[in-house]
Amino acid sequence: MGSTIISEANNLRIVNITLQNKGLDLSSEDDQRILEQHLKNTDLLILDNISTLTSVKENDADDWLNIQKWLIKLRQKNISVLLVHHAGKGGNQRGSSRKEDILDTVIALKRPGGYESSEGSKFEVKFEKCRGFSGDQAKSFEAQLCKDEKGDFYWSKKENDIVAQVKELRALGLSFRDIAEETGKSKSTIQRILKNGLGE
Repeated sequence: MGSTIISEANNLRIVNITLQNKGLDLSSEDDQRILEQHLKNTDLLILDNISTLTSVKENDADDWLNIQKWLIKLRQKNISVLLVHHAGKGGNQRGSSRKEDILDTVIALKRPGGYESSEGSKFEVKFEKCRGFSGDQAKSFEAQLCKDEKGDFYWSKKENDIVAQVKELRALGLSFRDIAEETGKSKSTIQRILKNGLGE
């Protein structure tokens, strides 16, 4: 697997599985050990993405147990793991929710209501599980990749205005139920916002 390392700076190591003769299956203990050989002095491991790096059946909760044990082992070694996963057609993560059992934080990236492709990388960042933080720290926000006058890229952050968001989604023709799913608010809260303009 040594030939698969395509970048190794002081603080970044990239392992590209497409350069291997065989793929990497992190549900296999042998492949877990192979990857662990490259984790010396590692603080954060990013696995992008679950579907391509495992052979587990997405809807079979028991298939995830072996990977879950491995993730706990990495945590015990003080290695944080960021798992990238795709959403299903309904907007929630694909497959069994067991994947979330041991996770401290679950973050969903969704397109804002009224998004246009010309806006580029623009997401609503929503915390769906927060272990160890709450309140203002757990509020959703909007992030967009922008370019400054020098041509350098940066992320801009904008706190979500729930009232404006609800009104915009309603203007697009979404039902109360759809707006509730999109914003994470209850239907009664959505109705109150549309009636009185009150966010909480």
